[in-house]
Amino acid sequence: MDDPALWAIQDAERYLMTIDEAAAALGIGRRAVEGLVARGKLTKVFLKGRPFLAKYEIELYQFNKKRKKSMLQNSENQFMGVNPHLMSLLQTPGSGADTSIYPSFHGPHIAHITDFLNDVLPPHYIAVQEPSLQIKGREAPDEPSPKKGLPKPDVAIYQQRQAASIQAATEGAVTPTLTVEMVLQEPSELTGIAIYEVHAMEHGVHGLPVVRIELLSPANMVGGSYYEVYQQSRTKALAAGTPLVEIDYLHEYLSPVRGVPIYPQEANAKAYNITVSRPKEKVVDVYLFGINEPIPTVYIPLKEEEYLNFDFNGPYQHTWKKSRFWYYVDYGQDPLRMNTYSVDDQITIRAQMAAAAEKLGE
Repeated sequence: MDDPALWAIQDAERYLMTIDEAAAALGIGRRAVEGLVARGKLTKVFLKGRPFLAKYEIELYQFNKKRKKSMLQNSENQFMGVNPHLMSLLQTPGSGADTSIYPSFHGPHIAHITDFLNDVLPPHYIAVQEPSLQIKGREAPDEPSPKKGLPKPDVAIYQQRQAASIQAATEGAVTPTLTVEMVLQEPSELTGIAIYEVHAMEHGVHGLPVVRIELLSPANMVGGSYYEVYQQSRTKALAAGTPLVEIDYLHEYLSPVRGVPIYPQEANAKAYNITVSRPKEKVVDVYLFGINEPIPTVYIPLKEEEYLNFDFNGPYQHTWKKSRFWYYVDYGQDPLRMNTYSVDDQITIRAQMAAAAEKLGE
């Protein structure tokens, strides 16, 4: 199929997109599409790829088309916390379970959270990156092995030995915005971040979680393709008595955690939140934070009386810079779907864009 007219008609018995459909989607002529392909602006991979990639590249191409020849960019995040330009781009929807380039953010951010955890955890804990992110604890040698099929974490923290109760990282209590009653649903499978506790790392056995940490993706949110599965999974973890930390940078989606104020409809809601479900107390601590506010330090319970006050802003800014997500951001134009932010947040975003323009010499 070397003829451009025949590209992307079929792939693995799945209808995709013809070059004429690409032309119609972009609002340009057929020859213009061929010209874009010839100049490397669009690729055969784009036309032959999965449907969500085709749709995403069309939106991204249209987005880039609006950019100035000299973009207003900087490797330093011009917002104190979550960057709304980046997170709006990452939430650009695709097809089915796939959502734009969000997975390219999820992977490195999980890794960076793991690194930051290991920098501040007590020496008898270890954070380990696994297929999903959780915090586990190892049973005593005379106790049965964990059942097969238990949820696996992106990151796990293990405890090497018993120790006198200590407080890791920041001393003193960290106060959540609000605390709500924990509601459990029916049980299934989980993906996310985890911390494990280990008495002895023998034969690579990590054991059961002490805490789970989940970086929420669009598929896990209300209406997402894996929402029901995720709800079953989190219920299974909480029913086992394992605390669960859920990080939500997705302002366009309803939280899967009951009791989190709905943004932007409710007056006390904010664009982002981190929740800590504590099943022993049957409560959820909710840390709300908004546009141009630092991502908060959060109280994470470990074993017994031990805990960790963990600053989530550090790993986010590290991911922003080291993984070069600043490359996607142009402060000279609004975030995608600006109307999904509250009126007050839109004002804050534009004020910060103006400040960035002045600072960066535009």
